[in-house]
Amino acid sequence: MAGTTFINHKGTEICLMEYPQDITQLKTMIAEAKRKIASKPPESVRALSDLGLIELKGDITDIFKEFTACNKPYIKASALVGITGIKKVIVNTVAMISKRKFKIFNTVDEAKDYLASA
Repeated sequence: MAGTTFINHKGTEICLMEYPQDITQLKTMIAEAKRKIASKPPESVRALSDLGLIELKGDITDIFKEFTACNKPYIKASALVGITGIKKVIVNTVAMISKRKFKIFNTVDEAKDYLASA
């Protein structure tokens, strides 16, 4: 289910973001995610983004560029799942623009394990 939730994995709080396909819902979800992440101390958020259902193109890519730049001060570590094909190129571009580092994983469980140890 799309949305932003904070979960506990191996004693570590992780911000899990699951993105909807609909752009209107995506904008609402990202606004919520921004508020939740900004409520945390700087460099404290371990973020897990599941991009498996979303198609990164045009306006959606621009939304993610702004979102990742906005969240940068709060992020300790970032993990992504659902990144295949052209999404890898787009993620690398967003990372360069926002000066963020993203680790890409095949499964949510692998990403959670990484974030719990980050």
